[in-house]
Amino acid sequence: MLKKIILILILALAAVIFKTPLSCAEDILPVAVLSEEATLNPVSDVKLPLVLALRTRKSTFAAGEKIVFELVLTNVSGSALKVFNLDNKAVFCDINGTRWGTKDASGEMSVILSPGESIRKNFKVTGVNIPGKFNIGCSYGMGINEVNPEAAIAIDIVSK
Repeated sequence: MLKKIILILILALAAVIFKTPLSCAEDILPVAVLSEEATLNPVSDVKLPLVLALRTRKSTFAAGEKIVFELVLTNVSGSALKVFNLDNKAVFCDINGTRWGTKDASGEMSVILSPGESIRKNFKVTGVNIPGKFNIGCSYGMGINEVNPEAAIAIDIVSK
């Protein structure tokens, strides 16, 4: 329970501080980011060179509608970074209680991100038929001192 309260407070604070974490298309809603190099990570006082964000095209979906969300990893450091792809070997997501991916990154670091550059991956969720809040939280398995970039979003599911 305490972890949920802390996460909610961190998300609210991040939304105020970062306003729009990425320049994004108008039809994608920006969401709170939990870490940025210029700001200390609120949980651990570690500066992270990577920012992870989750975005959707809208904040409300009909029951049974396919949910597409975009995961974006951005290099906010002043140097090029070699990183893992956004796949199940480097990303861990909790999609409303269903876990996907891994908490420990593995494989080859095959992507080089220049300062300010991002990589993106779309994910699709189907079979959400019960109205209510639907939560998605993801973390990227490459951090500093066991502190990884994280992002979360809550979506409303409404009756058809």
